[in-house]
Amino acid sequence: MMPDSADGAGPEEEDQARQEEDLSDRGLGGLKCFVIMPYGSKADPVNGVTIEFDAVYKELIRPAVTGLGLQCVRSDQVSEAGLIQQDMIRHILDADLAIVDITLANPNVMYELGVRHTAKRSGTIIVRQTGSHIPFNISGMRAMDYHALNAAGSDERLTTDIVRLSAHIRTALSLSTVDSMVHALVPGLNVSLPAKEIRKKQITKYRFDETDRRISIITGDIVNIDEIDAWVNAENTRMEMGRLHDRSVSALVRYFGAKRNARGHVVVDTIVRELTKKIGQNTLAGVEPGTVITTGPGRLKEDNNVRLLLHVAAQHGEPSHGYSTVRGYVRCIYNVLYAIDEHNAGQKKRRPESLVRSVIFPLFGSRNSGINPSDLAYDMIEASVEFLKQTRGSHLEEIAFLAFTTSDLELLNTAMQRNGLTKITEPKPKR
Repeated sequence: MMPDSADGAGPEEEDQARQEEDLSDRGLGGLKCFVIMPYGSKADPVNGVTIEFDAVYKELIRPAVTGLGLQCVRSDQVSEAGLIQQDMIRHILDADLAIVDITLANPNVMYELGVRHTAKRSGTIIVRQTGSHIPFNISGMRAMDYHALNAAGSDERLTTDIVRLSAHIRTALSLSTVDSMVHALVPGLNVSLPAKEIRKKQITKYRFDETDRRISIITGDIVNIDEIDAWVNAENTRMEMGRLHDRSVSALVRYFGAKRNARGHVVVDTIVRELTKKIGQNTLAGVEPGTVITTGPGRLKEDNNVRLLLHVAAQHGEPSHGYSTVRGYVRCIYNVLYAIDEHNAGQKKRRPESLVRSVIFPLFGSRNSGINPSDLAYDMIEASVEFLKQTRGSHLEEIAFLAFTTSDLELLNTAMQRNGLTKITEPKPKR
């Protein structure tokens, strides 16, 4: 919301900033909640009652948000000066969750609610003080009422309101139900900032049970990863690997797995050769969707410690329409993981040092049209967790997902939250 005043940050605001910075450090960017509301003291033009919006934020909204481990940013905190509108729009588009206080129907708040509902199909919570007026054009939207903080018995009711708001937050993050009128009326609408490549490798691990097995997110370029035993290449049904200079995982696996001369030119197309040999002469016929073909890693063995490549037919091409993710993409996940177990069964006695204990998946076609990226990320992680739960005797200990862009990271962070996984917090080194 456009600021009504230019008060400087006091000790409490500085302390909050430190807490949010700490949450960001521990959470790999963490899930972010953007709060859109008036601030300061405002009088209700209908009944003349003064509402202390700063108290609503500090005593109700912020405790509910940070109590669940989310980063909490209010709309008047987005910028000290200058490009506040640009920063505000970025927060509205990027935030995993938005809480919007429509009490008094402030014009700036209503404008920002409209932007949020256009940008995000879900993850928006509307709140208002009990008894306040709701404009007719949004009267059909669900809103959580909270009690006035200066009312008699406000302490008890405040505690109740915090619990209720916390429950709304959990629901908004765990379900993909459409809460935007815009997206309900215009299915398939997609409004987002361009995804930025993440250059820094960072690993965040999640626990789903009491064992040491884990689901992970690894950021950055896959060619910088040397901790994972097996890499998954989401290939098309003809197993036609990407061109050498493309930015796809397929192209990177092909180039960095090949034998190259001193000038960096490919002299032996190692992975393509082995893949073609396994498919056979009739390569145009391709394979059925979900088929997994394993190959050796080529040069990736020496450079990245890769033991196995798994090429899964997760993309289907159509003339003049390009490639799209196959409808059975969840089956692709299971097929890859069962293929790893098969590989391990053959290596257990013969070469136990070659057992695959970790694997990394890219997101399958998260930028393809016709598929909801949030549902895709959720389904991929859910399938991975279910596989590990059902195969207690598996040698597989870690299933990782690649977050090459900021968009990938947002999708995966939200999917982990929706699947109920617990982040493993590594102790900070002592200084």
